[in-house]
Amino acid sequence: MQFYPRIARLYLICIVVLAACGTIRNDATNPALSQVVASTPTVAFTADSTFAADAHIAGVDVGGMTPPAAAELVRTELATLEQPLTIRAGNVRHTLDPAMIDLQVPVNHMLAEATRQAAQAAPVDVPLDVQFDATELQAQLQALAEEVYVPSRLDIITFTDRLTRSFVVIPGQVLDMDPALYKVTQLLQSPQAARQITLDLAEADTQGVRASFDQIQEQVNTMTDMWSGIVGLYLYDLETGTTVTHNADTVFSGASILKVPIMLYTYISLPEFTAEQEQWMHEMIVESNNLSANDLLSASVGSEGTDAALMGVEKMNALLRDLGFAHTYQNMPYESTDYLIGIRGLTIRGGPAQEGSPPYTLADPMVRTTPAEISRLFLWIEQCRQGEGLLLEQFPDALSPQRCQDMLDLLAQTSDTIRMRAGLPADVRVEHKSGWVEDMHGDVGIVRSPGGDFLLALYLFEEQHNSWFIDVRATPLMAAFAHMVYTAYNPMRVEDGNLERFRAEVLLRPTPTVEPQGEEGDAS
Repeated sequence: MQFYPRIARLYLICIVVLAACGTIRNDATNPALSQVVASTPTVAFTADSTFAADAHIAGVDVGGMTPPAAAELVRTELATLEQPLTIRAGNVRHTLDPAMIDLQVPVNHMLAEATRQAAQAAPVDVPLDVQFDATELQAQLQALAEEVYVPSRLDIITFTDRLTRSFVVIPGQVLDMDPALYKVTQLLQSPQAARQITLDLAEADTQGVRASFDQIQEQVNTMTDMWSGIVGLYLYDLETGTTVTHNADTVFSGASILKVPIMLYTYISLPEFTAEQEQWMHEMIVESNNLSANDLLSASVGSEGTDAALMGVEKMNALLRDLGFAHTYQNMPYESTDYLIGIRGLTIRGGPAQEGSPPYTLADPMVRTTPAEISRLFLWIEQCRQGEGLLLEQFPDALSPQRCQDMLDLLAQTSDTIRMRAGLPADVRVEHKSGWVEDMHGDVGIVRSPGGDFLLALYLFEEQHNSWFIDVRATPLMAAFAHMVYTAYNPMRVEDGNLERFRAEVLLRPTPTVEPQGEEGDAS
């Protein structure tokens, strides 16, 4: 058979191969085989030898030169690296001495590497090697950064001929360390570049820059002093609980702002609404409909009609007294004087001529509140939305975070845009309710702003002989107060040196025309 001869031939081949391998390993020192195991051929390269034509050390052409001559040329070409750097940043000039950062240019080390490459018959190309203390360089730049740093600052723009007040933030300047460190490091390794550099300054962070509550109070005092009537203001910061006030306990006419207590009382009285009741609620808050408010007061006691609405306000007043409201009440349903007093002959007792803290206004005797008290009601609804607070403790079966959120959602749809809302950006959510009578304008609500959420109650009273003349005076002022507080939380950004142009282009706008309005919330 031919099978065995084939195996024999393969076996013989294996023996020959293994024998050859063993010879290479055992005779590796044999001069005849030395080139097989040598990694790279070497040649003699002495001080008299010359580098090949394409040799470079630190970017310097040393082709055809001996090592000593090459070293001298490289030192000459790199000498600028050991000169001081002039660093400019803004108006600050800083001199960086290479000794400060222990800068070294190891020419001998680079020459040794070039000689090694030449001895191995390899192309000679040695990169520039600059050594320095990176930590000390960063410390030097940090000292420069502290010198050029200018923090962002707050300013206030005012006018002598109007009550406009706007807080503005003027961005400062800062040295951006990462780009600065990169640019200086590059220059330290660039022998051909001029030994000076200008570092760009970045804009200092304006995030979180806003007016203090003392600054807000100062502007409130200034603005109220310029108004001939009585201003009531209550500002509550929803994050810290800090307040800014002015006549916060003065009693003002409640007008349609008292529809917020009616809303809360209805939610407490009716755990669920019918479709019709939901429609009334929308009309009362969004459209400020007086008759829909009366319908809800009637529904809250399980009936209908003006007599039931009177019962509803009496029960609501009792609830408000139990909750600690001394000056927030409504003694009659809206637009019910003719019926209850003229036809029914009922005696409806109103509040005293002077109530609460001075200064005193000619408050409607039937519908009253104070900036501080009505703000407390808004705050409780907000706390309820968050799942906490007195309302949920007192009325766990009727109220829930979602129902309180529903109330705020209704208030966010309020149609009045000429009072508080006119001083705020259109895209900012405001959950508010306004009201007005002949001599009083009010607006109360929660403002959700990028710089922080706050609760603001604004009331203006001025006795007028010309009916409704206060509209064209009061509403721009209410917008101005709201604008001032909003810019305290969210200062308007303006470049340094451009304040006057900012005044001309942004703030010197014509005051919008306000048409006189009729009595919106008079309960008498």
